[in-house]
Parts: sequence; structure tokens; C-alpha cells
Amino acid sequence: MWPQWDFHPGSGSPETIQRADLLRLLADAAGHLLTARDGDALVRGVYERIAPALDLHAYFNFMVNDRADAMYLASCSGIPEEEARAISRLEFGQAVCGTAALLRRPLAVSNVQQSDDPKVELVRGYGMRAYACNPLMAGERLLGTLSFGTRSRDRFGGDELEFFRTLAQYVAVAEERRRMVAALQREAALVDLARDAIIATGLDGSIEFLNRGAEDLYGWTAAEARGRNYAELLSTEPEVRFPEIGRALRTRSVWEAELRQRRRDGRVVGVWSRWAACRAGGEPTGFLILELDSSERRRMEERIRQAQKLEGLAVLAGGVAHDFNNLLTSILGNASLLEDMVPPDGQPMLRQVIRGAELAGHLTRQLRTYAGEGARECADIDLSLLVRNTAELLRVSVPKSIEIRLDLEPGVPSIRGDRGQLQQVLMNLVINAGEAIGEKKPGTITVRTGMETLGGDGDGMPAGVYGRVTVSDTGCGIDPETAARIFDPFFTTKAMGRGLGLSVVAGIVRASGGSIAVDSRPGEGASFRLLFPAA
Repeated sequence: MWPQWDFHPGSGSPETIQRADLLRLLADAAGHLLTARDGDALVRGVYERIAPALDLHAYFNFMVNDRADAMYLASCSGIPEEEARAISRLEFGQAVCGTAALLRRPLAVSNVQQSDDPKVELVRGYGMRAYACNPLMAGERLLGTLSFGTRSRDRFGGDELEFFRTLAQYVAVAEERRRMVAALQREAALVDLARDAIIATGLDGSIEFLNRGAEDLYGWTAAEARGRNYAELLSTEPEVRFPEIGRALRTRSVWEAELRQRRRDGRVVGVWSRWAACRAGGEPTGFLILELDSSERRRMEERIRQAQKLEGLAVLAGGVAHDFNNLLTSILGNASLLEDMVPPDGQPMLRQVIRGAELAGHLTRQLRTYAGEGARECADIDLSLLVRNTAELLRVSVPKSIEIRLDLEPGVPSIRGDRGQLQQVLMNLVINAGEAIGEKKPGTITVRTGMETLGGDGDGMPAGVYGRVTVSDTGCGIDPETAARIFDPFFTTKAMGRGLGLSVVAGIVRASGGSIAVDSRPGEGASFRLLFPAA
């Protein structure tokens, strides 16, 4: 037993400072805890703010080590450096701080110099006359201890001991938040790979962390944004109320909403915002925010819808082609048998029937190509070589007033596909580009090849290396409504147009495991981008 140890502070001890002054000190310390960036600065700054008013001469901050089998001295003041090195490790149950850590409760020692208890021998040797130690707790988890000592009086007052206990709680919360931010920063390289915006804030909305995705989305650097209020910096609409979000996250894991944010350049962007609480001891200490540009999300959703629509049409086209082909087989077979039975004056009409059936067979083959079911002779193909070998055919397919430029990147990985079908794709795209420019107008069609690496979230394609072909023109461009339907079967903008058109191109690309997309605006030309997985 240690009768001079106060396990229940505040039992009639003489007061040395007014309670109002203690509250002001606590508010000043709390303000510092919100901005400190490392553990030593966090505790040392608190001590420097309270030591003159409370007549303190030393502090000791021990933290639990990684193995959780002892504590190490993280920071201290008031003793020589060699004595600090001597207590760099403290066992649980050793001295006052080790005992407070073991019991996980505050301990205060009065009349230290008159005590012969071995537990206080260490602080007695430092000349302390009164000493108070508090555990730093994150819920049920012990982080370490924080203690203060004075050489000028024999005991701390009850309000002072209560002040130390409250201050220890504040320090524990600040340390837990600091560790969370440090962990985010250690993982910053990984987080920066995310294309979405990731932001960490305090409960009051003060920004503590931005990843590169957030910098790109909003135009503010992490250094410029740190410490500023999230809602004020981004002019968030509708208004976000941080206390309400904090209360909502007590009962659910995620709070989400669609917000309008203002970029640094003044442009307003719509984002889909998802919030989760950062916690210490079960209590929220801040927010982790993930934000995705709504326009990008809508583009991705529309891309998925288009892909599903085209896939459904491809299945339908394949079924129609099979049934239609069976009917044509019957028509052509019977027409052939009739050739020897029909009198000469009926032969021309019979030949028209056979010719019509053969033309219908060509349409059937187009349908099967669109469905990705056409006969294919697959081989490894060098895209740059394919374009170069097809160049002369491309040039004679467009008016002489149009220049065809080739920009062929060396070392593009080979792809797997049907050479003849891929030449048909190039011819179709170049002919369409020539028609967009016009019969007698000067213009340019550029065919480029290259390599592209996808991370798994672009173009609805798996992650990997792809060969790329881009066909761009300086023609009239395509409006959004037309671009949305351009790969649909039988869709055309030509007055007398009919047939499968670009849908066949899409079918060949799909059959090769690739993707096709168009980027265009009226009056600004069009660019078709084709991706094929590397063989």
C-alpha cells in the first residue's frame, strides 16, 4: 500500500489556481493539439503552454512499444539528457508511470521527498515534490502515459489533478488522430494511384489530407488546402453540417450525398460524396471522404448501358442471321432445281430470284460479323505494319483533296485478330471520315497506332496492355445524339443510307476482344479509338 498516493484526486487538497484559469489553459492546449504534426511537438507544445501557470518543472511522455510488452520514453523535459537515456524503456508496473499504465488509472503522489516507497524512488531522485501521471487511452487500448511534476510544492490541488486527467484524454485523442493521418501519409503513394478524390478532415471540417486525385479534381494542392475548412474551400452546395454527419455515422457506416463543389478556377463540378468516420476508442475523431466526379460516373454508366445494348443487339442479330440463312438455303436450293424446269422466257426472272437471295446472303454474313460469329482466320498482327500495308488502299478510298497522315509508333505489341476483317475496319472508318470532310473540301485524316495500359476501370476493359488505333478527321463532327447511336445496326445519317455500317466495325472489334469509342463535337471533327488486347 502507498498511502501518499491519491487514487481519487480532489479530496479537499488546497487549490493553487482558479478553475476559470484552468479552463483557459485547457482551451489553449486543445487548439495546439489540433495543429501539431508529430508526437514530440504535440506533447511538448502542451507542456510549454501550461508549465508557467501551474509551476511545473518536468513532464514525461511514455508510449507503448510495437510489441506492447513495455513502454519507451517518447518525450520529456526537466531532467538531464543522460538520465533520460537511462529510462528509455519502462516496464509495466515499474515506477509511478509503469504502475499507472499497468492499472490503467490516474496516480498522484504527494510529499514525494518524504516518501520511502520504492515506486517513487525515480521521481524523488529528480527532485520532484509532487507528481501526477495519467494513462493515455484510446477506448480500451493503452497508448502510453503522460505525467507532470513540480519541485516547488508538495501536492497538486484537486482541480489541477482533474485538469491533468482531462488533458490526458485530449492528448490521447490527438495522438490517435495523428497516427491516423500519419498512416494515410505513409500510404499516400498507394492512395495517389486512386483516380477518385480522397480527403481526410477533422470533426470541424478542417482538411488534414488530400490525395492527388483530389488535387486534380479541385485544383488545390494538399499544402494549400491543409488546415482550411472543407465546406468553405470548396463552396459546397447543399451545405454540409459536420455535427449532423457525425451523428449519422454513429448509427451507420457510410453517409453519402451528391454535392456541387467549386474548383479553384471557379468551375462548379458535381461529385458523388461518400463519408466514413475515423474513430478512436469508438468515438468519431474525423471524417474520411471519397468523391467521384458525377459526370465521369454518368459517362461510365452510359458506357456500360451502351455495351449492354450492343451485346443484346448482337445476340438478336446472330439469331436472325441463323434463321434467315436457313430460309435462304431453301430458296437458293429450290431455285437451282427450277433452272432446268423453267422455260427460257422465265429464266431472267429466276436469275433475279437467285441474285436477290445471294445479296440477302451477303447481308446475313454482315449480321453474323456484327454478332462476332463470322468466320475468322486469327493470327498475331502488328498494328503499325497492318496500317502501313493498307495505306495505299486507304488513300484511293477518299477524294484527292483529303490528306491521309500516318503516325505509327514502333514497338506496339502484336494483337490477335483476322487481318482481312481489321483491314475492313480501317477502310470503313477512313471512308466515313472522308464523307464527314466532304467530296471537294480539303481536310486531313490521321491514323495513329500506339500502346496503352489500362488499370481495369477504363473503357469497361480488364487491366492489361493494349494495342491502340486512332482514326481522326477534320470533318463536320458528330453531335451527342448521333454519337450515342452511331454503332447501332441500320442507323445512318445519310439520306439514302441503309445497312449495318459502323455496327459491323463494332462487331469485328468485339470479336477481337477489343473496344471502340468515338470522341467528337460538331464542327471539331471526330476521333475513333480502338483498343485490342496484346497477344
